[in-house]
Amino acid sequence: MESTETTFLVIDSGVLYGSGEEGFESGAYLINSIEELEKILLKMNAVNSYTIDLEYQSTYFHDHTIIFLFDEVRGSSGHTFELKKIDKNEKGLILKVKRSQPEGMAASVMTQPFQVIEIPKQNGSLELEVISP
Repeated sequence: MESTETTFLVIDSGVLYGSGEEGFESGAYLINSIEELEKILLKMNAVNSYTIDLEYQSTYFHDHTIIFLFDEVRGSSGHTFELKKIDKNEKGLILKVKRSQPEGMAASVMTQPFQVIEIPKQNGSLELEVISP
């Protein structure tokens, strides 16, 4: 199965502090409309306030897709979840992400690392693959 690399732009990275109450499973969420974007942002704001620095028009999603990547809920601060590469094959996209843990002491607080990326317009399946550091 041949694959090609897809370019991406990181829009935002951060952590949610709702102890998982936002309801996101670890994984990738493909967004192809303003309605889908507003729905996921509303869910992200269910516990704490989150805003995304993204200017979009009604035509934005004609050419672009946004992907929200969520890690597992973690029991301390300092964790990151970072997209390193996207491969595309006939089935869809393979998102290769790296998880990082805090070095040394970390605050004991429930967090859920996430990253938001933009890619050229895309449909199909998403597969999340965690790669070693």
